[in-house]
Amino acid sequence: MLWLIGMMGSGKSTIGAEVAERLSIEFVDMDTLYEERWGSIASQWASVGESGFRDREARLVAEVATRPIAAVVATGGGTVTSATAVELMRTSGTVVWLKAATDTLAARLVEAPRRPILEKRSLQDIDRERHELYSGAAHHIVQTDDLSAGQVVEEVMAAWRR
Repeated sequence: MLWLIGMMGSGKSTIGAEVAERLSIEFVDMDTLYEERWGSIASQWASVGESGFRDREARLVAEVATRPIAAVVATGGGTVTSATAVELMRTSGTVVWLKAATDTLAARLVEAPRRPILEKRSLQDIDRERHELYSGAAHHIVQTDDLSAGQVVEEVMAAWRR
């Protein structure tokens, strides 16, 4: 498995889909998988809270990690807050952190749908809280700020081959 981690707006879904296509393997978007199973992230966040949401997310990671075929997986931005999920990702494949400065993330999120976690905390606070978690989970880091999407895809594919 090739696991992509990073903050919301880091490009996990966009880059993941392109990498999967180029490698001719399955692409899994964990947010989409979550919504197919339980409904919209915003509504689930409201009904089961962050803790319940993260528990469900970790269960999905376990399901994907044990699939018999390779895939590129775009995780949710907060997946790294679960030590269980991180261990599953690290032992089942390669984890690549798509890292971007908060200014870059904010610019990318201007047109994005509202994210439930951003209603309570700032992007900078979330990034600060998760920085060490991303660092500890990642086998490789791709700094995306000054790269085109194509360049990020190439960097991720190079990390996958290492």
